[in-house]
Amino acid sequence: MDLRARSWAKSISWRVLGILLMPVIILVVYNTVGQTAGALALWATIIFHSIRVVLYYFHERVWLRIKWGCSRGKVLWFTGLSGAGKSTIVEAAAKRLRGRGYKVQILDGDQIRSKFPGTGFSKIERDAHILRVGYMAALLEAHGVIVLCSFISPYRSTRNRVREMCSDFCEIHVNAALGTCIQRDPKGLYRKALAGEIKEFTGLSAPYEPPVAPELRLRTDNKSETLAACVRKVLSIV
Repeated sequence: MDLRARSWAKSISWRVLGILLMPVIILVVYNTVGQTAGALALWATIIFHSIRVVLYYFHERVWLRIKWGCSRGKVLWFTGLSGAGKSTIVEAAAKRLRGRGYKVQILDGDQIRSKFPGTGFSKIERDAHILRVGYMAALLEAHGVIVLCSFISPYRSTRNRVREMCSDFCEIHVNAALGTCIQRDPKGLYRKALAGEIKEFTGLSAPYEPPVAPELRLRTDNKSETLAACVRKVLSIV
């Protein structure tokens, strides 16, 4: 997919070729056919549009060799505890990227699990789930899509395996203190986990392995790290 600037550049270059070509054709036809207005218009039109077919072919072939302005695929992998703010940042960043003309796809943990309710929460099941999503993200990336993935994805080794699947992978750690996440608890999951209704809950009864060297860290329990600031940081690495 071409970004807007590239589309404008291609349109302008094509129009410039037409503007330069038409006077040359008119001059040649005028000197060959004479000054008869009807003959001049007829021959100029026939020759102009015949040449345009060939010219358009080479115009497009040249632009295929120019990589500037092409939308390249990328996988932005947002990891962090439940309630850290991953989905909120992803939605806001996706809106900004679409506004810039990028092809964007969001892969969200809750949404995908709702489609496959049988997906479990043991380590083996979590790993299998993340690897399936990683494969999906890599396929989308290969087709020029910027993929924003919002998953707790608690295990470092599994995230690294997803990185290996992708050509351009950026790990983004959305970090907030456990106490802050419990206080926010937008889905009521911590309350259920603390009451013993949810087993193997990441951060409480199941481990979370934070990234060692992510491409980006977002500290959402810091007042200076507003949603707008987080989105700006995400856009800076696209």
